[in-house]
Amino acid sequence: MANQSRFQKVGSITWKFIREMIPVMLGVYFAFVLSDYSEARKTANQFKEYKQLIKKEVSQNLDNINPTYEYHKSFKEDLIQIANHKDPYNHYLDYQMKGLRPGFVSSSAYQTGIQTGIIQEFDLDMIQQINNIYTYQSKYDDYNKSLLSGFINKELPQNSTEVKSIASNLIMSMNDIIISERNLIEYYEALIDKLEQQ
Repeated sequence: MANQSRFQKVGSITWKFIREMIPVMLGVYFAFVLSDYSEARKTANQFKEYKQLIKKEVSQNLDNINPTYEYHKSFKEDLIQIANHKDPYNHYLDYQMKGLRPGFVSSSAYQTGIQTGIIQEFDLDMIQQINNIYTYQSKYDDYNKSLLSGFINKELPQNSTEVKSIASNLIMSMNDIIISERNLIEYYEALIDKLEQQ
């Protein structure tokens, strides 16, 4: 009888413990579910904003590159005329050069996505496409800086031979820049289209 009473007492304590723990466990479980839901919603909203930031940045980069691309094509043709002119030096002196006009492209939205990790919300193909564009864009920026630095450090030509030499170098550089800008324009347009489809 004492064993049965002891058994009933242990059972009663156990049952009481279970009855008290179930609400606590359910409360903790629902708190985790609610927290996860809230975090998922927050991430979804941030990702939506990030997609708009990337799209806006790429659109602005496209708007900046388009006129620069047209200028560089025209500038290259002018350089060809100068180099092929019967008197390159005097033709160069008459030419109204408007500068090299390197394209300005931004990567702040992209960098924000990397720093916050929100870029990881894109699927892997999209991440790769975005990374490729911004890597290419970085190389384009580096090439422009190198070209400007080299051009600024050159002395002005003093004769037709020097004019032809500088014009030839700039023609080759313009070829590279034009190809890069054309590629960037295509990459930007493709990314904008893809972002609009999502």
